[in-house]
Amino acid sequence: MLQPPANPMLVRTRLSVMMFLQYFVWGAWWVTLATYLSNATAEDGHRIFSATFVGTAYGTSAIGAMITPFFIGMIADRFFATERLLCVLHLLGAGIIWYLSSIVSQQSFYLVMILYFVTYMPTLALTNSLSFHHLSDPTKEFPAIRFGHDRLDCSRPISRFALDCRKAMGSVL
Repeated sequence: MLQPPANPMLVRTRLSVMMFLQYFVWGAWWVTLATYLSNATAEDGHRIFSATFVGTAYGTSAIGAMITPFFIGMIADRFFATERLLCVLHLLGAGIIWYLSSIVSQQSFYLVMILYFVTYMPTLALTNSLSFHHLSDPTKEFPAIRFGHDRLDCSRPISRFALDCRKAMGSVL
């Protein structure tokens, strides 16, 4: 049974929301990572992460970006629909980030950050390819779908608000 063609405006709106959320997820914690790593202390009051580790932690994104194309591209092209692979990768990434917040060892934090970026970095390319697939003229329409990296900037105040609320309430979890 054939489906009628989708409303192009609705498709572009959905793709814009997808792209917004794609970068918003990253910006929600990436912007404040250095602050967290610099201020995290153990029960005895000493810093958990060294000052040089902050830069090392940020380098994990590049490692994840280099590792993933070898196997995620093959999986996406041959075995799974892009939408399903995006869903699985984002859910795995959410679980990994949740676990990351409880780690108090530099070595473990580093390895789990690499694991997170192995799940996150392919989603950047997958959202782009999904957008290109659903646009009738990607050359003209894609820039409007991916309207800059404003998602990183607008996620900072929301992250700060969430952190302030958590501090005000005390650690509930």
